[in-house]
Amino acid sequence: MFSMGISALDLEHLIKFCEVIGFNYRKLRYERRTGRHNLTARIFYCYFSNNEFCENLIKSCFPENGKTSDNLNLRFSYWIFSDKRFTMAMLLGFFDGDGSHHMKFANERNSGEKRLTPEIKIKSRICLEDIKKCFNIKYNVENAENGYNLTLEKELFNELLLNYDKSLKRKRYSYKILDSINYWEISKKLLKEGWSLEEIYFKKFGFSFKPENHRSYKSRLITHFKNWFANDPSVFNGEGKVSIRKIIEVYGKLENNPLVIIERDRIISRRREGWSLEKIYTEELGYVYYPSDSTSRFRMREKFKEVFKDDPLIMGYEDILKKIEEVYNSNNKL
Repeated sequence: MFSMGISALDLEHLIKFCEVIGFNYRKLRYERRTGRHNLTARIFYCYFSNNEFCENLIKSCFPENGKTSDNLNLRFSYWIFSDKRFTMAMLLGFFDGDGSHHMKFANERNSGEKRLTPEIKIKSRICLEDIKKCFNIKYNVENAENGYNLTLEKELFNELLLNYDKSLKRKRYSYKILDSINYWEISKKLLKEGWSLEEIYFKKFGFSFKPENHRSYKSRLITHFKNWFANDPSVFNGEGKVSIRKIIEVYGKLENNPLVIIERDRIISRRREGWSLEKIYTEELGYVYYPSDSTSRFRMREKFKEVFKDDPLIMGYEDILKKIEEVYNSNNKL
């Protein structure tokens, strides 16, 4: 006898399955079980006693002992289907049971921005290797807590949804193509065509701009572009970090990006108008600053240090903020 259990939250899905195979869903059994951390699980079970049906499940590599996620010898039996559509539907079924949309870093250096990514986590490594081989997935099977996980390409997951429209509703999520990561390629192409970073960010990628948040949008824009170019060594500075200026110099033109790039000139101009460095940092450059917070003060100092690191009038001075104020002010028209 085989059984299939599902959370009470997904009862509708189990009823649909019963209707497809001709099982009277009124015979489903309801149980309350105490699981890990003394949490109560409400589960509906479907029990199969038909020998022929059970034998077919065994031939299809249906796990005979325990859940699919706990079975160490589970296989993804892609070889039993000659039609790829059925294999894709089976993979979507695996995802419904043991998959999730997980937040992961967008680049291989495990830094910067996190994005939603489809992945399957189970205890059978060989099963995930089967899936990787069947669908030619570029990601490797990785060790995870109490098992292994495999990340699916977002394009593949979208194809799975199009192939079969009756999967678990709460796990159906269609990924935007841009999320699949063409930000870097598209940005390079448009910069070469003369677009500014702002035009790419707002017009091409459709990021929102609210006038009341004008102080922070530049910071968000810079952060996003640094994340998108995080694996492009041609735009790294001397410290091995992505430089916005290098992005422009390598792929675009400085004159097309006055608001994003030539920060030194903008800072000097504001100083000669009598602006304080704190006002320049927040209103002109768009950063958040809390005078009483040591981390905030450190970040502001490091920002100005980066901007003026090649300035012969500033280089070499320990108190760089004081030196900038002395050299560039309304009384000094150097």
